[in-house]
Amino acid sequence: MPTRFPIKIIRIGNLRGVRIPSAVISQLGLDRAGLTAEIRADGLLLTAKTNKLSWAETAQAMAHAKEDWTDLEHASADGLTDLEAQ
Repeated sequence: MPTRFPIKIIRIGNLRGVRIPSAVISQLGLDRAGLTAEIRADGLLLTAKTNKLSWAETAQAMAHAKEDWTDLEHASADGLTDLEAQ
């Protein structure tokens, strides 16, 4: 399969979509992974979606979780200060 090929924009209800040849989907292993789109100055970059979060996404997910971290205030009594003195 060539590295560049034409893609048509199609109508899907009120949305628009693109058709990607099945050979490309198989070659890139996109069957279940899905895609991530990034708008760039020179066009649209589509990449295979991974389940791994970036550092920024991880920090954002942690901030939205609103977890209670007050137990960490008592971490100084867990013996770590003894290790630092050695």
